[in-house]
Amino acid sequence: MIFDLTVYIGPSHQYRTHTAFPIALNLSGNKLTGVIPPDIGQLKALQLLDISSNSLKGPIPSSMCNLTNLQVLDLSNNNFIGEIPAALDNLSFLSAFNISKNNLEGPIPTGGQFGTFPNSSFDGNPRLCGHVVNKNCGTIEAGPTDP
Repeated sequence: MIFDLTVYIGPSHQYRTHTAFPIALNLSGNKLTGVIPPDIGQLKALQLLDISSNSLKGPIPSSMCNLTNLQVLDLSNNNFIGEIPAALDNLSFLSAFNISKNNLEGPIPTGGQFGTFPNSSFDGNPRLCGHVVNKNCGTIEAGPTDP
């Protein structure tokens, strides 16, 4: 099952003008399952995207980096895996960001607005690293080796 997001862009569909697109999409707490479709990146007018407290999984789509008007992004309390797309640091209007309580890993981006988000934005992702979570990304613990 996939989290299906229909985006109408043709003249014969519901959204006939650019201003007809909503600027906020709040789908939090709806028991949604599946992955976020890459089409999410077409919703360029979005200023707020809250899909927290669902059962979504998979990686955070890199197409979210196209949401250049985004001010609030809340992906917390889901089952996302993989790394935080580094290009999210290009979202210069992003003032609130929360990816806590997922299964994300790897380095936290350091550019753009990422230096302004509180540590709590990243809580519950023990495999994330970076200065925000006081965990060095360069240390990989090696297990015992056979001689």
